[in-house]
Amino acid sequence: MMLTPGVATSNSRGSPGHATRPRPGKSAHGNCNQYSLRGEPRMEFLSVEVLTMVATILGSNGIIYLIAKTMLTRWESKHPIVMHDDRFDELDRRVTELRSQVDELRATQRILRAAVIELAYLRIADKHERYLHRGWATPNEKRVVQRIYDAYHSLGGNGTGSELNREVQTMPSYSPDELNSESNK
Repeated sequence: MMLTPGVATSNSRGSPGHATRPRPGKSAHGNCNQYSLRGEPRMEFLSVEVLTMVATILGSNGIIYLIAKTMLTRWESKHPIVMHDDRFDELDRRVTELRSQVDELRATQRILRAAVIELAYLRIADKHERYLHRGWATPNEKRVVQRIYDAYHSLGGNGTGSELNREVQTMPSYSPDELNSESNK
C-alpha cells in the first residue's frame, strides 16, 4: 500500500480518518527521505516554485532589466557599431539644398511684400489726390480706399498711407452740386 501525505487512510490500528506517516528516515516511496524528522514533507531548496517566485519578484522590481541594460551597455562599449551609409550623405545634402531654397524664398517674399506695400501706397496716394482735387468721395470709393489701406497696413505699411486714408474717410460723401440742388428743393 502506498501512502500519500494528507490522504485519509486507516492507520495500523485500523481507525479510519487518520493519515499514516512513515517513520522518520523512511519513505512511502522507498529509501528517499521526503520527510523531515518531525514527519513533515521536506522541501528542496531550489524548487521550481521558489525559483519562479524569485524571478517574478526580481522582474517586477526591474532588477533584471538593470542587469541586462548594464551588460548590453558594456558590450556596446567594447563593440561599437560604426555604419557609414551613402543614403545619410545624400539626405544631408538634400536637407542643405532645401534650406537654401527656403532662404531664397524668404528673401523673395520680403521683396514682394515691400513691392506690394509700395503699390498699395501709390494706389492710396493716387485716389487721395484725385478725391482731394474733386473735393469729395462717394461711400463706395471710401470703401475701396479702406480695403486697399487694410491690405497695406496688414503687410506692414504705416506712416503717410495711414494719414492719406484718414483724409479720404473724412471727405464729404457727395459733390457740393448735389448737396446744393437737394437743399434748393
